[in-house]
Amino acid sequence: MNENQNVQNVNGAQQPNNAQPVQGAPQQNPNPNMYQGYQNVNPNQNPNPNPNPNPNPNMYQGYPQQNPNPNMYYQAPKKPGIDFGKELGETFTDTIEVFKAPATNAPKVVAKQSLVASLTLTIIYAVLRIIFGMINVAIVHSNSSSGFYSYYTTAEKAIHFLMRFFVELLIAAATVAIIAALVMACASLLSKTKVSFVKSLSIASLFLMPVIPMTVLDFLFGLASTDFGNLFMLIGNILGYFLVAYGLKAELKDDNKLPYAITAIFFCVSLAQWLLYLINGLVY
Repeated sequence: MNENQNVQNVNGAQQPNNAQPVQGAPQQNPNPNMYQGYQNVNPNQNPNPNPNPNPNPNMYQGYPQQNPNPNMYYQAPKKPGIDFGKELGETFTDTIEVFKAPATNAPKVVAKQSLVASLTLTIIYAVLRIIFGMINVAIVHSNSSSGFYSYYTTAEKAIHFLMRFFVELLIAAATVAIIAALVMACASLLSKTKVSFVKSLSIASLFLMPVIPMTVLDFLFGLASTDFGNLFMLIGNILGYFLVAYGLKAELKDDNKLPYAITAIFFCVSLAQWLLYLINGLVY
């Protein structure tokens, strides 16, 4: 009887409550509370249908995510713009301060390496020379209506004005360019120091600080006496070379070599100005 019941149980008959499962037979749900707490869950399926290996979307919160924008972490550095109004104001302020204490403030001006200040002083110097030169040509032509220039035609007079314009422009530009080039050469040859072009222009602009006001005085007093007017230009040049010496002193390691540098600058600038004046005299 018991053996037949066991056979029926194996074949799928209803199993009594006190019957023991057949060893090795497949079991259907031995624990009815296994899926308790799940709703509408098929016990033969995976209780976690989410294929995402990360069930918690906030698990990696706080970690850096991949940047969709490749330029987010690398941006080209922005160059600060040039405030021309501020630069111009500081140019005139620095000029006054240099006159007050040349030995102290001249190196400070050079340290700024302001290209705007150097170009501003150069342009002012060139414009003044051109204006005063053209006025002098006009005065000469007006006072010699019966002399040599009375034979000049209108075209020849125009050429005379044009030549004077370019000569004065070249004198102003050549003065600054020669000083800047010699500053770099002297620093390199005498002290093995490399001076940038902008810094050399800053040193050259020191020469123009006393020369510009003396150019005005030269023109005003030169209307009465040419020799008296030239005296102001001589004073302006001497003061300008002193300021260049103060600016160049910081670049030369040996102060004993400074006189040689200033002498070379003075000679070359004077020679260039003399040659340009000679060309002007041949046309004039």
